[in-house]
Amino acid sequence: MSAVQLSKQNINYFSRLKALACIAVVLLHTFYAAAAFAKNKDQQCAMLIVRDLMSWAVPCFVMVTGALLPDKQRELGYKKLFGKLILRMVIALAVFSQLFSCFDALFISKDFSLSSIKDGLYNVLFGGSWKHMWYLYLMIALYLMMPAYRLVTKGAQNKDIIYLVSVYAAFLCILPTVDILTEKKTAFYICVYSVYPLYLFLGYAMHNGIIKINALAGLLLTLAGAGCIIGLNLYVSGRQTKLSSLLGTYSFIAVAAMSAGIFALMQSYKDKKSGVLGISGVSSDFRDLEAAAKEGNARAQLALDKFHYEVRKSIGAYAAAMGGVDAIVFTAGVGENGAHNRAAICEGLEYMGVKLDPERNA
Repeated sequence: MSAVQLSKQNINYFSRLKALACIAVVLLHTFYAAAAFAKNKDQQCAMLIVRDLMSWAVPCFVMVTGALLPDKQRELGYKKLFGKLILRMVIALAVFSQLFSCFDALFISKDFSLSSIKDGLYNVLFGGSWKHMWYLYLMIALYLMMPAYRLVTKGAQNKDIIYLVSVYAAFLCILPTVDILTEKKTAFYICVYSVYPLYLFLGYAMHNGIIKINALAGLLLTLAGAGCIIGLNLYVSGRQTKLSSLLGTYSFIAVAAMSAGIFALMQSYKDKKSGVLGISGVSSDFRDLEAAAKEGNARAQLALDKFHYEVRKSIGAYAAAMGGVDAIVFTAGVGENGAHNRAAICEGLEYMGVKLDPERNA
């Protein structure tokens, strides 16, 4: 794998977050189904607690989408939007709706016929398939609105994004929770019926450092959200109360807190475990990397190649922006003491008139 290819890969913490969220989704559905077969209320309560503790997964998936697609530096034309992103969702929706329709006809009702295929098409349009298919409809809805969302991020300053996230949080998350807790419906609203734009822009804001949540704050948010979910489950177990409607919903403030906290924790891990350390698996110290590369460590060499490539690319970008350069100055430990690094970075800059003297560079 070349350094150029590596630079196009997904950010490490996104991959870890999505993998963890996939496991959480499996656990959520497993314990949700198992709760129906619980032998007693205590067992059912325990299973529902596990289900609800996994409810951060879908919001975090949406936050990853928000961190990537609305980014004003990322190209996203209508051809890619409809020919790739939306098309994938539509194909998945059509295929799995048909599969589930045939499965139901073969193994549940046991009356499979050609009408089962027609039922599958009907389910695509009217959402009559298995319940977890709702996520595909959600992604199609977000993708369809993505050009508008990108217009917002392109023209917005940081304070505008914070304002937008704050308004979304107040009206799509906090007020609905308060309405249920107080059993009184407030008259104020905004013209957005779904909580998911909140998670989309929250992911964008957190990923781009507009909203900063450190590891400790992330941990506290996660624990606070989890504590509220556990406590509420224990309270409503065996009771007929409207508070139970908060559980299993993504607009519940505890779910939002837990989702933001877990996203922040994954970000903090990224900050400490990515870069040349994440690529090499050896160290963030260039002396260790160079020693490992000399011993034939391919990942250490890749980390060095990646570093040289990124610095060289930055020099070229600034040269284009400034109409040329008068001098390239290498500073700090890596620049001052790394003759090999200076040579590797300058290699390929000959078109700019850069010529390194090997003797003076040594």
